[in-house]
Amino acid sequence: AAEGLYRRALGVYESLGGEAPGVEHADAAAPVLSNLAALLCDCGRHEEALPLHMRALEADARTLGPDHPDLACSLNNFASMYGEFGKTDEAEAMHRRALSIQEKALGRAH
Repeated sequence: AAEGLYRRALGVYESLGGEAPGVEHADAAAPVLSNLAALLCDCGRHEEALPLHMRALEADARTLGPDHPDLACSLNNFASMYGEFGKTDEAEAMHRRALSIQEKALGRAH
């Protein structure tokens, strides 16, 4: 049921295209993409989740910028999935990048 709702919400964003000034609806869909990817990962459907995580990460990078704390969250989500795939080097690099972003934004003691 949840998957269907996420896919429906994603379809709404995608059907709107870039009609609103200032933000692409496809980029605004990043949280839906990320949540759907997490759901698919939880169901063991990692291959389906991978491109969704990538799209969410790319959208966040475009809309938030390379040093935004919310981008760090997307990086951590993607890195966790890579870890589950056994791609530990890629996962570690993403976790380190996320940590660097968080430390810049919030300080080391946060």
